[in-house]
Amino acid sequence: MEKKIGISLSFLLLGFVVSYIITSAFAHYGMNTSSLITGLLVVGVSVFLISLFEKIFPGKSEAAN
Repeated sequence: MEKKIGISLSFLLLGFVVSYIITSAFAHYGMNTSSLITGLLVVGVSVFLISLFEKIFPGKSEAAN
């Protein structure tokens, strides 16, 4: 149970960091990050990058199979 909570918290932290970096990059290039379309774009890119990280660095459970 504690292991699942730790994994969930680590994915939440990773998602926060990735979305923060993407939002900062968008703000640097002058995109308004408070609009709905840009927010959805940030979420989409964040989900894509996190799923890419999962494929590149598989966890112990996937590597054992």
